[in-house]
Amino acid sequence: MRRRSAVPIATPSKSQINRTKAIRRRSFATGQKVEQRAVSVLFAYGTLRRGAPMHGLLEGRTTWLGRASAAGRLVDLGAFPGLVPAQCPGEIVYGDLFAIEEAQREALLDALDRYEGASFARVQQRVDGPDGSVRAWVYSYLGETDGRPVLADGDYLAR
Repeated sequence: MRRRSAVPIATPSKSQINRTKAIRRRSFATGQKVEQRAVSVLFAYGTLRRGAPMHGLLEGRTTWLGRASAAGRLVDLGAFPGLVPAQCPGEIVYGDLFAIEEAQREALLDALDRYEGASFARVQQRVDGPDGSVRAWVYSYLGETDGRPVLADGDYLAR
């Protein structure tokens, strides 16, 4: 997952927001304090996608939210792709959106940081998901892209 501009923390989906509103209404009506679960969102565009070779790192630790897209360019790095900033308007990368519960967040993101390595930076980027636009963690490619082929359709699994 590759380079994009940094954006603040992830926004939950509409269904997560509605669930939180319902919890707040119940807690207000009963006078009880209810602990809310925070959710982080991950945009996977390469080997971590559903059906891709390394998706097992996410299985059982995330909830698939649906297909998503983000502004950027997908560069073919051989065994995996890298997302870099778009060179022109309309360049889109396609992938999958996953929810990470707060209890899993730190351990999973640490594991993904190790998997992605020093050539990738975890950043927040606006992503268009099934419930609209959200801020998601994205792994942005930091390495050299000169001479690397671009996946013009922006979809790693369609290659």
